[in-house]
Amino acid sequence: MNGGENQAPGGTVEVARSSLSDALRLSFNILKVIMAGVLILYLTSGIFVVEQHEAGIVLRFGAMAGTVLEPGLHWAWPFPIDEHIIIPVARVHSIEVSFMPGELEKTRGGQRKVADKLYPGLDEYCLTGDGNIVHSGWAIRYTIADPVAYITSAEEPEKVLAIIAKNSVIRETSNFGVDEALRTNVDELRRKVQVGILGELERRNIGLFIEGVDLREMMPPQQVRDAFNSVIRAEQESSKNINSARAYASRIVNEVKGEAARVISEAATYKTRVVESAKADAQYLQDLLREYPGEPERLNVFLNQLYQEVIGEVIAGTEERFIIGKGDEGEIRYIIGPEK
Repeated sequence: MNGGENQAPGGTVEVARSSLSDALRLSFNILKVIMAGVLILYLTSGIFVVEQHEAGIVLRFGAMAGTVLEPGLHWAWPFPIDEHIIIPVARVHSIEVSFMPGELEKTRGGQRKVADKLYPGLDEYCLTGDGNIVHSGWAIRYTIADPVAYITSAEEPEKVLAIIAKNSVIRETSNFGVDEALRTNVDELRRKVQVGILGELERRNIGLFIEGVDLREMMPPQQVRDAFNSVIRAEQESSKNINSARAYASRIVNEVKGEAARVISEAATYKTRVVESAKADAQYLQDLLREYPGEPERLNVFLNQLYQEVIGEVIAGTEERFIIGKGDEGEIRYIIGPEK
């Protein structure tokens, strides 16, 4: 009895050890599976897709690793080793730059009224070249042309672009008069602002490219807007009157030119008729000379008779006739009274 009782505890211990060993082995196997699953999940988390309009960049411990990734499926070491950044390179972005006044003051009835002055720090504005104040609102359309420069050159490239745009607007507005900035040369101002932004972006190389600059609004201060509008209306009325006067002058000039052309044409016709008549008369006299060869007295008598007939035809319809001729012995005047 004593011997059997001594062996029972030893067998129980052996069974316990075996069960513990099996449990530990099973636990380690489960742990291996879990670790393998975690590792697989960790590694697969580095898979990412670059869409058609995008570009990808991988940073390894904060520094760029490799080249810019084209659209497609890519893999990188998961965080904290690598970090992938997706950049929408083909998309047109926009930022707004404003030089507009602040909120209008409110009356007790809830209606808004114009403040009696501008408040620095609240009201934004630009100065024109002739010392006037204008308010304006701008929209800058841009794309990301260089993803590497976009990531590495500045912490916030859009804020840099906004500062560049504001500086360009302030600088270029100061080169225009108030009338040019508000009405007569707005497109040129917008073009100069865009050129200024492009030049500064090229110098800074922050990876952005300007697609266009839109002038949303340009206006005088609210405090003097009525005066500006009055001037504009007066200029429009003046321009209307000037255009009407020019149209009238053009019509008169065209009429005069037409009348002059008609007179010149009639004169040319008359000239042609007179020349042809003179040629015919000359030919007639040549024929007479051939008809009276060596007989100048008979020819002279005939010509005097012809002269009298022509003069008679010319003055036949006149009431008073004055015929002045010049003979061999001096000037002779014939006065023929009206016919009875």
